[in-house]
Amino acid sequence: MSLYRRVLGEKFETLPETLQVAHEFEGQRCLTGRVDVRCSETIIGKVLLRLLKLPRPGVDLTARILLQETGQGERWHREFGDDSFSSRVTPHRAKAGCIVETMGGVSAVVRLTAVPDGLQWNVESLSLLGLPLPHAIAPVTQAEERQIDGRYRFEVVITLPLLGLLISYRGWLQPDSLPAEQRIA
Repeated sequence: MSLYRRVLGEKFETLPETLQVAHEFEGQRCLTGRVDVRCSETIIGKVLLRLLKLPRPGVDLTARILLQETGQGERWHREFGDDSFSSRVTPHRAKAGCIVETMGGVSAVVRLTAVPDGLQWNVESLSLLGLPLPHAIAPVTQAEERQIDGRYRFEVVITLPLLGLLISYRGWLQPDSLPAEQRIA
C-alpha cells in the first residue's frame, strides 16, 4: 500500500485521479513537467537557500521528480532545471493523517488534508537537527497539490518571519516512464 494511501486512509479515494496516479505506485515513479521558481533576494535568504541546497530561480524550467519506496516511506528526488534536492517522506508514528518530510537537518510534521480538488499540506511543526523551532522564528509553508484542467499541479510557498519569501515553486507534472539507467540507487 502506498504511503499516501496509508496516511490518508479512505480519503485517498476522494483525491482527483491525477493525484491518485502520482501517489499510488510500487517501487518507483517518475513525474515530469515544468516549474517556475522564485527565491529570496535578501542576503540571509540566499544563504539559507544555499545551505538547504534549494533550487535557483527560473521560469518554465524542466521539472522531474523521482519517487522511490523505502522501507518506511518514500525518497523524493526533485530536479528543477539544473538544480536538484532530495527529501525523505515517512508517515508520522503518532499523528494520524500526518507525514514527516526530512531534508538535511530540517524535519517538518505535515498534515495532509484531502480537499475537493486536491490536497493541502499544513505544516504543524518544524525541527532543526532534532530541536523544535519556535513558531515565532519558524518558516511558514503553504503547499498544495491540485488537479486543474486534467493536470496535476503543485504550488509551494515558504516565507520567513520578518524577511518574507524564502522560496516558491509552482508547476505541473505528469507520470513518465523511468528508464532503468535513471532509477534511484
